[in-house]
Amino acid sequence: EIRYANFWKVDHSDRDVIFCYLLQDTMQDFKKKIWPTLKPGCKVVSHAFSMNDVPYELKESGALLYIKK
Repeated sequence: EIRYANFWKVDHSDRDVIFCYLLQDTMQDFKKKIWPTLKPGCKVVSHAFSMNDVPYELKESGALLYIKK
């Protein structure tokens, strides 16, 4: 199932994968507000920018894969 939504306003606790097309500053907001609410195993793919101080699992062609522990 694919859901399109303003992710600043929805619950993410049941998500398996989230794709982010955000800028660097916005990825830091994501890290503070959404990352802590994700369930273990949730995958986050960032198109180009990192979450500072959160280690990624894989980087390929500029995209970063994070897996919530």
